[in-house]
Amino acid sequence: MSIIVPTASFKTTLTQRLAASGTTAYIDTTTDDSGNDLNGLVIAVTINKGNSNEETIIGTVNTATLSLTTITRNVDVSDGTTAGTGKDHRKKSSVEITSFPYLTLALRALNGTDTLDNLLQYTTELLPTDNKHLATKKYADDLAIAGAPDATESVKGLNEMATAAESIAGTDTGSTTGPLVVTPFDIALNQQNQAHNYAADTGAADAYAIAMSPAVTAYAAGQRFVFLATNANTGASTLDVDSLGVKTILKLNDQALEANDIEAGHLVEVVYNGTQFEMQTPLASGLTTAIASETSTFFGATDITGAEAETLTDGSDADALHAHNTLVRGFNLNVMMSDDGTGSNFSASAYSDADGDTPDLPSFTIAHYTTSSGARKSITTWQMSPDIGGSLYMRTNETTTTGNALHASSSLNLEGGVALWEADSADANIAKNETDVTVSGTAPSAGGILGHDPTNSYLLIMDSTTRIRRYSGIAGTTITFVDSITLDTAITQTGFIFDNTNSRYICLDTTANVVRRFDSSGTTIDTAAYTTRDNDIIGCCFVDDRVYLINARVIDPGTTHAYQALYDLIPTSMTR
Repeated sequence: MSIIVPTASFKTTLTQRLAASGTTAYIDTTTDDSGNDLNGLVIAVTINKGNSNEETIIGTVNTATLSLTTITRNVDVSDGTTAGTGKDHRKKSSVEITSFPYLTLALRALNGTDTLDNLLQYTTELLPTDNKHLATKKYADDLAIAGAPDATESVKGLNEMATAAESIAGTDTGSTTGPLVVTPFDIALNQQNQAHNYAADTGAADAYAIAMSPAVTAYAAGQRFVFLATNANTGASTLDVDSLGVKTILKLNDQALEANDIEAGHLVEVVYNGTQFEMQTPLASGLTTAIASETSTFFGATDITGAEAETLTDGSDADALHAHNTLVRGFNLNVMMSDDGTGSNFSASAYSDADGDTPDLPSFTIAHYTTSSGARKSITTWQMSPDIGGSLYMRTNETTTTGNALHASSSLNLEGGVALWEADSADANIAKNETDVTVSGTAPSAGGILGHDPTNSYLLIMDSTTRIRRYSGIAGTTITFVDSITLDTAITQTGFIFDNTNSRYICLDTTANVVRRFDSSGTTIDTAAYTTRDNDIIGCCFVDDRVYLINARVIDPGTTHAYQALYDLIPTSMTR
């Protein structure tokens, strides 16, 4: 609400007719009776006072145009501001100042009906003494600062803003003795630097001690501390915070610390669980003594490498890596043979290391008797475990027309069944899928044992105790002599392996009871001794990276012509 500026005495007349809807009243002077120019003042005047068309208006004095502008017509006497319906006034109508709007507005403000637009002021500062007295701003300020108590947990009052240094130090009260409050910025800063949770260790090895700032008054579950260890631990250790008492430090929930779990200069984080501290920082030692010992024992007793052990747990190639678990002594394969001779046995074997990883299919030389009655056949089928490969089908065909004779055939299944190669003990012929192939160059001696070099695609034939011949062209029907590998030590023609990964020949020496390894030129590299009956060994093969002896025992039923062979795969100490 704006209170109109009063004027002591002012009378004039209209110089023009004022219509009922007019907004400007033109008058013949804007100077009051004391000679004061009223220009710019908002005044209230009555037109035609005492007549039937008497009207009170409020307007702004404009000396330049001798007028009252932006006038409010027929002002309501109840509030001194509300406009009513204007009346028509002729030229020369009387105009004189009136006081009723001033008084009305002032009374309404004092009564609280209206509000004031501006502040009220005293000429001098007054001291209120009664509850109903109005107070000044200075009095209120002085009262708030000097009269209010310091704030506490139960009493509202004065606080002091903490400095950054005071908030970091955890100071409670400032220079005014009022309790300190911290700004959000300082709260965030303290959270970042974690100064209230960190301290350097002042204790000894295995007995760590820290002093926090501010000091901790009691242990509580969930408390978290970080300390810089001065010494490495030598075993079970404790921590004492602010001399509140020694508490055990555990790792992995419930295990005592072992030597060097904490190193000198190690930042160690612990959390109090209500009874002791649990270490959250990764262990400096990595493994417990017990686990380290067990791990060392495991790797020392097996041929598994660290990388293979990791693979065993990641699901990628576990089956291939632990396939040898089922191929130990006692893993028997039964083979039924049909023969009308007086006996049967098994002879040498060879082996194809086609992929250098998973076991491939070994081949066997099968010896049998035939009679003068004519051709006889021996058929052997070996179904291998899914852990080490597919099935091996081997067949030998022998024909004789004179007397009882012993013949033998060596067969080799390359690449898991692509081609079946055979070498006959009765002649030097080599057959592929039951059809003789042509030999270009030096031919092998009769009764050779077959092998395979998949890197060079060579057919290998051991045709003496000191020689292995190599032939190319195994993809076709003509094989060509390449060269001979002369072994520096004689072996028995019981069977051999070509280690494709390392280009080495692994042969059996049943005379010395050893497995002998030769390099690519035939020089002995090393040997591995074995103990088993020599007359039962028919060859050797790889299972994963370990060399196994192939042991075959024939059970002769005597009165019938059916024979049963029991196979054992016996691990040796030689690995790839």
